[in-house]
Parts: sequence; C-alpha cells; structure tokens
Amino acid sequence: PADIGVQVPAPVHCMADWQKMEYWGIPENRLPEGCEVLFKPASAWDQYLWQFAVAFAVILAQLLLIGTLMYGRRRLAKAQLALQNELALRKQVEKDASRLQARLTRFARERSLGVLSTTIVHEVSQPLIAIQNYAQAARRRLGGSSDDTARILELLDKIQGQSERAGAITQRVRSLINNRDAEIMSISVVKLISEVVAALQPDCEALGCHIHFRHDGELPLAMADALQIQLVLVNLLTNALRSIKRRGGSGRVITIDAELLDTGEVQVSVADQGVGISPEQEQHLFEPLYSGGRSGMGVGLAICLDIVDLHGGRIWHQPNPGGGAIFRFTLRSSQP
Repeated sequence: PADIGVQVPAPVHCMADWQKMEYWGIPENRLPEGCEVLFKPASAWDQYLWQFAVAFAVILAQLLLIGTLMYGRRRLAKAQLALQNELALRKQVEKDASRLQARLTRFARERSLGVLSTTIVHEVSQPLIAIQNYAQAARRRLGGSSDDTARILELLDKIQGQSERAGAITQRVRSLINNRDAEIMSISVVKLISEVVAALQPDCEALGCHIHFRHDGELPLAMADALQIQLVLVNLLTNALRSIKRRGGSGRVITIDAELLDTGEVQVSVADQGVGISPEQEQHLFEPLYSGGRSGMGVGLAICLDIVDLHGGRIWHQPNPGGGAIFRFTLRSSQP
C-alpha cells in the first residue's frame, strides 16, 4: 500500500572472524575497509606496553648514569693529571728555590768571609811568621846548658808550638774562605777544650780571672773539624776576656760547660761575668764587621756562625743571670 513508507536499510557493518581467516588463509588486507576483525589476539606491544615502557625508562636511566660516570671519570682523570703536573711543578719549584737558597747562602757566606779574608790572613800570618823567626833565632843564640837557658829554651819551644798551632788555625780560616770541605772526624770535646783553655790561661791570669771547665763524665765524641771548633772556642773565650777586661775588677770566672743533650747533640757553653750584651747589640751580634764597641767581636762571631753552620749545629747568645753573657753552640754526637 501507498501509506507504507520505505525503510532505509541500516548500513552493513562488516565483521570477520580472525580464526576463520587464518583457517582459510585470507589475509587481513583483503577485507573491506572498516571491517572489524573479531577474536584477533593482541600483539606483544599492546600486551606488554607498560613493561616495555618501564624497561625503556630503566635503559635510558642506565645510559644517563653511564654517561655521567664516564664524564666524571674523564674529569677526574684530567684533575688527577693536572694535580700530578702541579705537584711535579711544585717539587721543581721547591728544588729550584732550595738550590737558589743554597746559592744565596753560599754567596752571603763568600761575601762575608771574602771581605775578611785579606785582613785576617795578612794581619795574623805576619806576626806568626815573625814569632817563628824570633823563636828560631833565640834558640840559635841560647845554646848554653844552664838551668835558665833550659827554661828559656822550653818557653821558646812553647812559643814556637803555639805559633805553629795558630798558623794551622789561620790555614783553616783560609780553607773556610775558599769553601773547602771541613775534615770532619770523631773528636774529644773535653780534650779539645782543655787544650784551648791551657793556651789562653796566661791571658786569663793576667786579667786576674779564672777559667772553670765543667763537663759530663762520659761525654761522647763529637763529629767535627778539630781546628775549626778550636777557632770557635778561641773566639768565644777571647771575647769573654775582653768583656771581663772592660768591666774591670778581679776574681772573675769564665765557666765552660760541655754536656750531652736529650737530642743527642753535644752542647758547649761559654759564660763570662763581663759587661754583657745589650738588646741592640744582640740584634746584629753575628753580622760580619759589626763590633758594637766590643773590639771586633762581630768579626769573630760571624766566623763562628759559619763554622757551626757547616757542622750542622747551632750557636746563640743569652744573658748571664749573674751578669755578662753566655754563648752556646751544639755539635753532632758520634753516637748513632
């Protein structure tokens, strides 16, 4: 009938069974466009998407960590290389500085001793030569056999012996000036001091003073050049005698102490009861050519400082509580 409307058919929705397609060997691209495939199993990507995402994130994090570690390792290697170069450079600089310091020290020593060389050697050698000549001439003239003559001959022998000994000291001063090596050997400090005291005893008695020598009973041998250390002692004792002479009076005592320190060094002290040393003088005490009004003390103490330094020891001054001055110096002991 005419009143029955025409019904438009619903659009056909294509659906296909994936299992049947697999059975009949129908590929999916043969299906119409928009056809829905049913019962198709999910792909591995779709099935394990979040696992892949986690694994990718872990791998990415590991790559970032490895990259960071490799970068840090390269920086550490560069830093270590730079540090090694800096340490090598610092060692070289320290070595150069030490070498320069040694050269400066040697230059200062050569300068201080070089200024004194001509005066010391000339002024000391000439009187010694004259003493030797006079002593030999007197021996030739006094050839008799009387007791007085024998006594005179004995005194002349002492004069000649002391002049030869002083001449040896002069040669040792010359060797210091020429930078020759000291003849370091094991010596008895007690014996050495006793010899110097015996040589200066007449000068001490002439001033009405006395030298008192004290020492440890079992003092070990010291490593030193005997003539150079004798020169140090002669300088210190001569300065002490001059100081006592300036102060005047009688009954003065010069005390010499020799002892073994806990450090294993042998320490020698010379204490006088003279005029002492002012703080102003003490600042320049060991400088060459500085006398401070003490009749050439600076010359002798400058040489003493050089000698003690060459022996690896120390020399210093301190006031004497009883008035006067105390000079101390140390030497290496021969004990291991």
